[in-house]
Amino acid sequence: MGRVHIYILRISGVPAAADIWFRIGDVATCYSGAYDQQFAAASPGTILSWWGQESIFSESPPAIIDFLSGQNPQKDSLCPDQQPLVLLEAVRKSVVTGITFPLRRQIKRLRRGLAYRLHRKKAQKQVSSQCSSGRMVVFNGSGEVLPAALLVLDEKLEFYLTLAVGQGKTKSMIESWVEGDEWWRVGEQAIALVRLGKVERENRPVREVIVFGEGTEEIEIILHSLAASLGTSISARIPDDKAEGDEDAVPLHRTLLPFPG
Repeated sequence: MGRVHIYILRISGVPAAADIWFRIGDVATCYSGAYDQQFAAASPGTILSWWGQESIFSESPPAIIDFLSGQNPQKDSLCPDQQPLVLLEAVRKSVVTGITFPLRRQIKRLRRGLAYRLHRKKAQKQVSSQCSSGRMVVFNGSGEVLPAALLVLDEKLEFYLTLAVGQGKTKSMIESWVEGDEWWRVGEQAIALVRLGKVERENRPVREVIVFGEGTEEIEIILHSLAASLGTSISARIPDDKAEGDEDAVPLHRTLLPFPG
């Protein structure tokens, strides 16, 4: 009888990647794999793929590992042999059917491509609407004042920020920052991280906010507290579901990864 192997990789308790393998006799088949793009910088899919193979070989080395059809650099590097695939097309005995078959096949491909583009465009519009809308607010400091500390960035913290904001590469993230930007921790036990720019028009602009956990309704409280702690005004365009088309809204990230420190 065959067996199903499901492997899950977690980063700080958060699922980051999953792999499904089938084992039937001497054949191990890598059926499917997926990873959370937020953790792309850590390559969780590649790490889990190797762990999965190590686990399968530790039980009983298979005679064949089948990565199924499809090509990518990882498969090409792991598979010394590639079995040829034959595409078989069959039609009924009809002159009209035979003539129109290539056309109908092309229409099917165009339809799939169009559906994909429309779905992608709709998804991008939804993301843009969710992430780019907002209202401008100036925070002068009010309410409870939480301690704030300037982050001294090293490779460890830079890599953590890369994962928290969902960037693919640390270098790309850093290059997107404006000269003079600073990261601040809000709270003795960090409840948020805020990237602030240099003073512009009497206020320091908020470039980016990372909130720990699921809630974001406290974002204004966090920024008021940061302004009070720094003794200066800060400004931010706060995301608002009711507003649309504002490309200057501050990027707001939610992360379940605990702050390292």
